[in-house]
Amino acid sequence: MMTPSLLGGTSGATPMAMIDNLFGTAFDWPLASALSLSLLVVLIAFATGFVTILLRFDGARAVFRRGAR
Repeated sequence: MMTPSLLGGTSGATPMAMIDNLFGTAFDWPLASALSLSLLVVLIAFATGFVTILLRFDGARAVFRRGAR
């Protein structure tokens, strides 16, 4: 958890830093859990959409078929 603080500095607030603050300092575990879960759902949806778009290209399908052998 130290890396976002080092990279972003003290002026910016990253979502992970806010969630960490809710868990550690504010002790608002229900809100922090809900935010963590929603961030995970958004990440999975984005990755699924990216793979779906990528697999529409013939070249990407060929790469995945060769890698499966």
